[in-house]
Amino acid sequence: MLALNQLTKKIRNQLVLDDISCHIDDGTIAGVLGPNQSGKSVLLKVLAGFMHKTSGTVTLDGKVLSGVLQKTCAFIPPENALPLHLTLSEMLRWFPIMYPDLDKELASEYCQHYFQDFHRTLSAYSHGDLAKLNLILGCCRNVRLYLLDEPLQDIDETSRSILVSLISTCPDKSAIFLISSHDPNEYEKILDQVLFLKLGKLVTDEKPELLRSRLHQSITEYYRKVMNHDEYPSV
Repeated sequence: MLALNQLTKKIRNQLVLDDISCHIDDGTIAGVLGPNQSGKSVLLKVLAGFMHKTSGTVTLDGKVLSGVLQKTCAFIPPENALPLHLTLSEMLRWFPIMYPDLDKELASEYCQHYFQDFHRTLSAYSHGDLAKLNLILGCCRNVRLYLLDEPLQDIDETSRSILVSLISTCPDKSAIFLISSHDPNEYEKILDQVLFLKLGKLVTDEKPELLRSRLHQSITEYYRKVMNHDEYPSV
């Protein structure tokens, strides 16, 4: 289980994450949803250890997380993080050196499905292809926690099933996925838990099935309702 307790982050004396507390059970796909400047990316970077929290605690399986969490989590940023001078063939040899937990066979299988030329440098790839490659390499690691920051923003509609496929092939069914987005409609069918952030505050922590059964609303409908009101409706 991933647990956040009164997590706070200030940047230049501005409160970016405001006293966030929640827990996410094993095997959960959670959506961190909110508009721009809501604190989504900062939250994922704090969880990944790339930014220091100001106060509060974060625990995974009861152990306090601190520092860079290379062996604990995979962080997939919205922008390309791979060296563009390498070819895909070279990347598949280099990446496991940096991340020994990579499932090389699974990563190669996905790459063969989505890419034709393994000898072209990544600098010649489109933004969409780079986004797919970052997603494949990140999600083919064997870790407890996957942090995906706007993973579909550069991926075309015909390739968006890649995320569902990668999650379904994750060998550890207790792994936790946190996916940030400003568009909940993209993830309606896969989320087990939704966390709405607004101006750094956690304003909603709900299960989608409760939204549908009690309020007869989709994640997207409830998201719009929350973000368009100063007071936050509750289930």
